[in-house]
Amino acid sequence: MITPTVVTYVAYADSHNIAVLAGDTWADFSLSTDVVGLTFSAGASYAHWKTDAVNRPNRDIFKSGLTTASASISKYIKVGDLILTASLTGMMPIIADSADGNKYIYGFPVNNEVVFGLKLTC
Repeated sequence: MITPTVVTYVAYADSHNIAVLAGDTWADFSLSTDVVGLTFSAGASYAHWKTDAVNRPNRDIFKSGLTTASASISKYIKVGDLILTASLTGMMPIIADSADGNKYIYGFPVNNEVVFGLKLTC
């Protein structure tokens, strides 16, 4: 079975460092499935940034649209009341290049990433 997930976020106030402004909206879309004890998922993120000439004068690094695509594989092991989850995730920025040739998310230049994680749940 494939499970879809949509999570949306809306900032109701400016963050203290002004990285996120009131009115910024973003959403994460994903699909996941379990096959032979492994969980596979793929997703994409969309952002719509508030335009603000004071805090975001360079709109080229705050582009709205699809920002990232991701794929991951994870496996959990349960021992008594403990659950250990290992995951491997690859993320790729898919937002359009800015004038300088870089891709920006939250105003920061981004590149492809691969992340390995372990989570212990009691």
